[in-house]
Amino acid sequence: MDFPKIFRSDILSYRDRYLENLTEENKERLRNWIKALKSGNYSQAQSNLRTYRGYCCMGVMCDIFDQGRWVESNAGMFIGYEYEYEGTNEFELPHDKIYKLYGVDENLVHQFAEWNDEYNFTFSEIANAVEWFFNLA
Repeated sequence: MDFPKIFRSDILSYRDRYLENLTEENKERLRNWIKALKSGNYSQAQSNLRTYRGYCCMGVMCDIFDQGRWVESNAGMFIGYEYEYEGTNEFELPHDKIYKLYGVDENLVHQFAEWNDEYNFTFSEIANAVEWFFNLA
């Protein structure tokens, strides 16, 4: 996979800034997320952090952050799980305080979710791209 070509140009243009701001704690969290995505322990699903079928790549991030925060939900058309954090329940994207602990911003969250949901990248492909982007290989 040609990693530079799969990232949106606006994100790629700020790659150096992402790398400069990455802490050792961010790197460790990212490595754990990459490991979880490659582990084969998670079934992949689309459109929501977690459904009864599996997880979005961002749902895996939430799960390794704290597995105990999933709340079963059948609100409206959504049936699956919401992720409770600081009084809010999220089902499409993680709370911003969670992904920021990984050194990721909203632009990257949307890029990763897009790969998962619209382009049907596998967890391994997403993990490899994250590893490349953050120089963690």
